[in-house]
Amino acid sequence: THCISSAASDVYKRQVYTCYGSGKVVINVEVNNLGKVVKNSYNKTASTTSNECLIDAALEYSEQARFTTDASKARQLGTITFNFPGQQ
Repeated sequence: THCISSAASDVYKRQVYTCYGSGKVVINVEVNNLGKVVKNSYNKTASTTSNECLIDAALEYSEQARFTTDASKARQLGTITFNFPGQQ
């Protein structure tokens, strides 16, 4: 899930992770006018897990996200939510 006003994320491939456990990890992001994530951090309050492996995976995946470019906005703040269903 991507929540940045007026910026639609490009679709990127389904991420593969090797962590045990499940939960929702919310990552705060700052996106520049080129649509690249330039800062990210774990949002403990909005997340449902403190599993370090899932958090690390979400941080890594959020760095790969790309959003619509917008030259009129130097930066946009928002979140990306990763729902990890758990390994079967």
